[in-house]
Amino acid sequence: MNVSEIVKEYLIQNGYDGLYSTAGECMCLVEDLMPCPEFCSDCEPGYKGPCLCMFVRWGSRFQSNFE
Repeated sequence: MNVSEIVKEYLIQNGYDGLYSTAGECMCLVEDLMPCPEFCSDCEPGYKGPCLCMFVRWGSRFQSNFE
Protein backbone atom coordinates (compact mmCIF):
# COMPACT_ATOMS: atom_id res chain seq x y z
CA MET A 1 0.00 0.00 0.00
CA ASN A 2 1.43 3.43 -0.94
CA VAL A 3 0.80 6.88 0.58
CA SER A 4 -1.86 7.81 -1.97
CA GLU A 5 -3.83 4.63 -1.24
CA ILE A 6 -3.59 5.19 2.54
CA VAL A 7 -4.78 8.79 2.22
CA LYS A 8 -7.59 7.80 -0.16
CA GLU A 9 -8.81 5.11 2.25
CA TYR A 10 -8.78 7.61 5.14
CA LEU A 11 -10.72 10.22 3.14
CA ILE A 12 -13.38 7.74 2.07
CA GLN A 13 -13.79 6.23 5.55
CA ASN A 14 -14.24 9.69 7.06
CA GLY A 15 -16.58 11.09 4.41
CA TYR A 16 -14.24 13.70 2.87
CA ASP A 17 -14.52 14.73 -0.79
CA GLY A 18 -10.79 15.15 -1.31
CA LEU A 19 -7.80 17.29 -0.39
CA TYR A 20 -7.26 21.04 -0.62
CA SER A 21 -4.33 23.34 -0.04
CA THR A 22 -4.80 25.87 2.74
CA ALA A 23 -2.71 28.23 0.63
CA GLY A 24 -5.39 27.97 -2.06
CA GLU A 25 -3.01 26.62 -4.66
CA CYS A 26 -4.68 23.32 -5.50
CA MET A 27 -7.38 20.80 -4.70
CA CYS A 28 -8.21 17.28 -5.79
CA LEU A 29 -11.14 14.90 -5.48
CA VAL A 30 -10.87 11.39 -4.07
CA GLU A 31 -11.50 10.06 -7.62
CA ASP A 32 -8.37 11.82 -8.93
CA LEU A 33 -6.24 12.01 -5.80
CA MET A 34 -2.81 13.63 -5.84
CA PRO A 35 -2.42 14.34 -9.57
CA CYS A 36 0.33 16.85 -8.74
CA PRO A 37 3.90 15.92 -9.64
CA GLU A 38 4.97 16.88 -6.10
CA PHE A 39 3.57 15.89 -2.72
CA CYS A 40 1.81 18.88 -1.12
CA SER A 41 2.54 18.84 2.60
CA ASP A 42 0.03 21.63 3.33
CA CYS A 43 -2.98 19.75 1.90
CA GLU A 44 -5.82 18.93 4.29
CA PRO A 45 -8.95 16.80 4.04
CA GLY A 46 -11.90 18.84 2.86
CA TYR A 47 -15.41 18.98 1.48
CA LYS A 48 -16.73 20.47 -1.74
CA GLY A 49 -19.09 23.31 -1.16
CA PRO A 50 -21.27 25.63 -3.21
CA CYS A 51 -19.74 28.79 -4.57
CA LEU A 52 -21.28 31.65 -6.52
CA CYS A 53 -18.20 31.83 -8.70
CA MET A 54 -17.21 29.42 -11.47
CA PHE A 55 -14.85 27.51 -9.18
CA VAL A 56 -15.60 24.93 -6.49
CA ARG A 57 -14.94 26.19 -2.98
CA TRP A 58 -13.24 23.88 -0.50
CA GLY A 59 -12.95 23.91 3.25
CA SER A 60 -13.31 21.91 6.38
CA ARG A 61 -16.49 21.64 8.41
CA PHE A 62 -14.78 23.71 11.08
CA GLN A 63 -14.10 26.70 8.82
CA SER A 64 -16.73 29.14 7.71
CA ASN A 65 -15.46 29.62 4.15
CA PHE A 66 -18.61 28.34 2.43
CA GLU A 67 -20.22 31.78 2.40
